[in-house]
Amino acid sequence: AAGLYTVFAQPMTRADEINAMMGVRALANAFADAAGVDMVWAARKPLLDALDGSWAVATNKSLVVALSNLYLNLAIAATAKNDDDQALGILSAASRFLDHTDNADAQLRLVNVFGVLAAKFQLCRDSARVLGDETIVILGIQGQTEAVKKAAKEVGAFLSA
Repeated sequence: AAGLYTVFAQPMTRADEINAMMGVRALANAFADAAGVDMVWAARKPLLDALDGSWAVATNKSLVVALSNLYLNLAIAATAKNDDDQALGILSAASRFLDHTDNADAQLRLVNVFGVLAAKFQLCRDSARVLGDETIVILGIQGQTEAVKKAAKEVGAFLSA
């Protein structure tokens, strides 16, 4: 994860963004088996620190989607590991990401981060109401795709129940 700090801390060239996207995809794909989940989970703290705000400098759409996919996989891992403290950190970062991105594919994944974590952890459900309620309501009405609108409406209804 230390190398990601330097990649995202500077203006990225097209080659930098492609390399970062491939690296993030490799991390996201590691969740395909238990050993991969354990490997990424063990590095989650420095990884989350390195990725926080990365979406603000990423212009490559595939990199933005790969980042959102990694956040979704981390959220799923947090539920499997029953780790509400880490889940709250993932939710907080996903909220900042969701507020920043206009990429519909990333929005869909990030809305699902809210749903996955809020369904498992009461702490995340309460926090999601504060962190993302307004954004999720707006996406439910004005989302770029029907999938984003539907997911946002479902998560919004769950959060308001």
